[in-house]
Amino acid sequence: MKVVDLTSLDQFELGRHGDRRERDLWPLVSKRFPSYEVFWRRIIVPLTYRIDPQVAQEDDQWIRLRPAIPSQYEQLSMAQYSVFYHLGRALKRLSEDATVFENPEDVFFLLDSIGDNFRRFMEAMNTIGKDWAKPIFDAGAVQQFPRGFEPFPEISAYRDVLLHNPVLGRGIEVGRIYIPRWSANKSESPLEVGKTSWREAEKLSRDNLISTSVLLERLATAVCALLETCWGVAIKAIGEPSFQAKMVKVLGLDEYPPLKVPEALLLDYVKPASGSFSSLGSNTTYIVQPAFKRPSDK
Repeated sequence: MKVVDLTSLDQFELGRHGDRRERDLWPLVSKRFPSYEVFWRRIIVPLTYRIDPQVAQEDDQWIRLRPAIPSQYEQLSMAQYSVFYHLGRALKRLSEDATVFENPEDVFFLLDSIGDNFRRFMEAMNTIGKDWAKPIFDAGAVQQFPRGFEPFPEISAYRDVLLHNPVLGRGIEVGRIYIPRWSANKSESPLEVGKTSWREAEKLSRDNLISTSVLLERLATAVCALLETCWGVAIKAIGEPSFQAKMVKVLGLDEYPPLKVPEALLLDYVKPASGSFSSLGSNTTYIVQPAFKRPSDK
């Protein structure tokens, strides 16, 4: 089997070679979750037509998954991208209302969706790891998610209260909105008191309330730290020579020319969002991943 140099993949940059959403949201995500780009370069880019010299960069297919990609790699790509999408949207929403956050549910739904796809990411990595005969994340711990993955238990608790109960009672002060604090011990959690009665929520002491902007910033920071740590584990795993050898074989990377960024970079051409395409002859947009087969595919 031909030796494939994967280090050249580090030439790819999200700000220039990502899709529309990635280019838009990367400035917000990059400082908090830089490992997203590293993982994207080294395992997501090789799944796409970006490595196929027969597909021009201005072609919308350039960012899409190649048809022969095994389903476990597609699931990994979808989970990784979805974590980025929901995180980017959450950080963008926070940046728009950094001081007074009157509608915390807007961000809690996004943070909770990060958790759902974070779990899918770890499951997909472990599925791929079976081919490599080496677990990457503790399967037992992943099965217990969100328990053990702080701050997702707190995020899930707030999300469930905001989604399944009447509007949560909240305190108002000049420049601040306050909601009941959460405790892992339900019998002592102000959130459990506040969700059942506005009058009981009003009786909560100041110590039992927390500013929405302070709470959401703390949770977003903790989420980014956890993602950065876990993606670091994944990056270390995919950097192992035995993993790379298996990936080259499974993805058929030895059939392609040296992996590199095209010399003609169309910096002003913005790619559409991943997972979406317009059907020929209409304006309908389908949120699915296309899998058109090209003559060059084997």
